[in-house]
Amino acid sequence: MMKKEHRCIDSYYDRKKAQEAVDLVIRERIIQNGHVLSNETDSLIKKSNVISSDGELTWRLVVEEEMTTMEHVFVLEGVLVKSMLPPIGNVTRTKPENLQQSVQISGLGAQEFDRAVDVVREAHIRFSKRLGTDIEPWTPSSFEDHVALDFANRYFESTSMGDKIDFDPGVDPKGVLSKLATERNLHHTDDNRVTFWDSNMQEDARQFDVIEPQALHVGDVIEVQFSFVLVPLRLDKGPRPGVKKPYKHRLRLKLRTIARMDSTMTEQAKRAKYAQEDKEKAKKKETVRKNDMKRKVGY
Repeated sequence: MMKKEHRCIDSYYDRKKAQEAVDLVIRERIIQNGHVLSNETDSLIKKSNVISSDGELTWRLVVEEEMTTMEHVFVLEGVLVKSMLPPIGNVTRTKPENLQQSVQISGLGAQEFDRAVDVVREAHIRFSKRLGTDIEPWTPSSFEDHVALDFANRYFESTSMGDKIDFDPGVDPKGVLSKLATERNLHHTDDNRVTFWDSNMQEDARQFDVIEPQALHVGDVIEVQFSFVLVPLRLDKGPRPGVKKPYKHRLRLKLRTIARMDSTMTEQAKRAKYAQEDKEKAKKKETVRKNDMKRKVGY
């Protein structure tokens, strides 16, 4: 089955330092990359065009660059708090076309992260201006009373809206997805591809290297690249509980890349947990020794 890492960030994890790390990385990346999700990107969204390239099935934010239509790709940093990432061991679902890789990130209270929510709302407003009231209302997720955002991308398209590509080795090492695509006539395209990276500071700039998805862990500070996409509800999960109006579209944050920016808090939490476990084992052994007194009884 798919790697599912919904482990909670435990008591050994320093949430305050993680919050500070998120703010620091976001400010760093705003200077280096103008598309980081922040108040500065409001104007980019307002100037974007909303188009569909698949017969009004899905809608995207695009911009004209050098006579070429480019989909807007945005960037945001946060703590990885939930993940459902490859590789996949086996597939038991009856609708494999709905299989997806996804992550949830939070700033754990970081101000720079929380500002990103307003930008997502601005994107929703931009789509609504083009399509009217057919879009389902958008609300952020939450994690431990903090704002969180969800990003996902399906492994397959059920229609041939792009050229088929091979799965990256780290995503499908056992060929489970490739076999499924052949058996069910599903299409894995460049639009479905998610890449995974690690980063290291080299002087004043970051250097990025490709890694496999299983190298990422809950608690890491990561950067996601993503697109705003409107998807038809009939291909999603339908109206949410309590939503009566039959909306036609839902806003999704489509995952493009994940890059690890800082694993310090994850590593420190593991060390603290191991140290505590060692203390408890030592204490248990000491208790056993005290109760292991020899005696001679009888006649």
